Amino acid sequence: MEVLNALESVKKGLATKDMIEQTTSFIFSDSKVYAYNDEICAISDSPLDIEGVVDALPLLKLLSTIKDDEINTWIENNEFRIKGKKFHTGIAYEEEIKLPINEINFPTEFIETPKNFSLLAKLACMTASKLLDDALITNVHITSNRIESCDNDRITVCNIDLDQEIDVLVYYKNLQDIVIGHTIKGITTDDTWVHFLTNEEIILSCRIQEEEYVDLEEHLPEDEGTIITLPDQIKEILNRAETFGKNAETNEKFINISIKNKKLLIESRNEIGWHKEKANTKYVGPDISFTINSDFLKDILNLSTEIQIINDVLMFKDKHSTHLVKLEE
Repeated sequence: MEVLNALESVKKGLATKDMIEQTTSFIFSDSKVYAYNDEICAISDSPLDIEGVVDALPLLKLLSTIKDDEINTWIENNEFRIKGKKFHTGIAYEEEIKLPINEINFPTEFIETPKNFSLLAKLACMTASKLLDDALITNVHITSNRIESCDNDRITVCNIDLDQEIDVLVYYKNLQDIVIGHTIKGITTDDTWVHFLTNEEIILSCRIQEEEYVDLEEHLPEDEGTIITLPDQIKEILNRAETFGKNAETNEKFINISIKNKKLLIESRNEIGWHKEKANTKYVGPDISFTINSDFLKDILNLSTEIQIINDVLMFKDKHSTHLVKLEE
């Protein structure tokens, strides 16, 4: 289990396909284990005292099925050997490390991040554009005082307070892979990489995008709007509706919400089927309709059940973050 946990902790750095040699393998060097796919590099302490490269998938699959408390491991005939009470396995092994992990300057000191950093970063990843026709807004902007993103229909601005200056752009998918399942407690950067430190002392690094981000400040409303309190059962409705909301192209789960005559209607539809469900609301005002990612909305509802309508914008706001969604005409 000690070996398996160490390997599982860095597997987010593995590539799904071996487009670059050794990117689907674990790299063992200097009592560390690495996984590197050219966009993300993960590093952790290794309980295996070996130097070289072992294919990740068969190693993980084998270790996850072993019930022995202890195993013996060694290198023999260009194979990584594993032996238990009743089995003996050999997995192809390379002594030469071809990936440029030595070119990455892994830090030893980090800037402390707030405890909710992972949650706020996850929210920002959901608002970044998933379409590559405008590459700039597929990124999340991290500075010393905010994490922000925009896809031209939605904006997320999350407030943080770091002790040192940081200003980096990170591709949303890389950041999402890093923060989901991990609590980030530290961050630092260099010219090429932004490095994150988890509570388990794992370093997860991803490449910085070399562009200047858009100014989102001018799009944030200064005035308060009409307040709507969403019903208590909204999360239960979302759980049912999102079954038919998954978009085949982006894998996001979209649902449509409309409010009319004190009735809230949630709808979803995809190639599998559709769902409609109503709930009561006390809102009195112009009809409202908008489409939103259900995962994004559920995360926001953990912060606040109140939304505001300001002109043609729907706003969720609490002391940590502001989320804007453009209303449909």
